[in-house]
Amino acid sequence: MKNTPEYPFRVGAYWEAVRQCLVRFHGMSSKAARDVVSRYRLRLRESGPPMRTLRADEDIVCHEEPFYLACDLAGSVLDETRYWSAYEELLRTIHEPYLLRAKTHA
Repeated sequence: MKNTPEYPFRVGAYWEAVRQCLVRFHGMSSKAARDVVSRYRLRLRESGPPMRTLRADEDIVCHEEPFYLACDLAGSVLDETRYWSAYEELLRTIHEPYLLRAKTHA
């Protein structure tokens, strides 16, 4: 995946989804959500990945659903059945522009 032109856009979309989940579902301000995600990514980078070729904030964490990571970062577990359809719509709106951009850079 890392060698594909859409890789940076996928990573960007992932972290944007985490930020948007914090804002929409956990009631954080945009600035607070950006700060929480930035601090988390910095901690991941500083802790170091298990292999030198990986970046912990991109290759490892991006396998967890943004919804669940946002819950962890917010310190509150949400009932996914209540929020899942809104979450899926959030993902569609976030990923669409990233996918379009990736196609133009191919």
